Amino acid sequence: EMLRQMRVAAFFNGDAVNLDAASKRQAAERLIAQTLIRREMDLSRYPAPNVPEADALLATLRKEPRFAGQEKFAGELARYEVTEEDVRQQLLWQLTLLRFVEYRFRPAVAPTEQDLRSYYEKQFLPRWRKRNASTPAPSFDDSLSEIEKAVTERMLDDALERWLKQTRAQTRIHFREEVFR
Repeated sequence: EMLRQMRVAAFFNGDAVNLDAASKRQAAERLIAQTLIRREMDLSRYPAPNVPEADALLATLRKEPRFAGQEKFAGELARYEVTEEDVRQQLLWQLTLLRFVEYRFRPAVAPTEQDLRSYYEKQFLPRWRKRNASTPAPSFDDSLSEIEKAVTERMLDDALERWLKQTRAQTRIHFREEVFR
């Protein structure tokens, strides 16, 4: 499972497959997080998305320039030693995870105006100026929906990370070191 996860991640990112010990450890950590999240989903009876939704994402993926045409897509699958089903399952997991994070953590996330203004001043404006040196930056009010989305996503990610850290601390996890060699 760990090797498949590594190959699928490399496929999505267009990176070379790296099977060294550090990469294996990172993949194992991701699988542990997925297992903990799946356990929480089972306990909360979270309704997972269905396969047709993943199929729609797969169809969109196939249209990316990197995969233009069925032969190119099949060639990339072969190069990374993954199957279309592996990719479909990863897309389904990504969709499931995004929705679960929204469902589980969104009610507790409420950015304040101070959070939004701080993001605007410290992150939004510097990035805008770097990309658009000759164009005046939009006002805070004109950028509010984009800022709210970015701050909320960051807060959701932080909430998930805190929950994972707490859950891992309460869970006994044993690594078999020989797997990482």
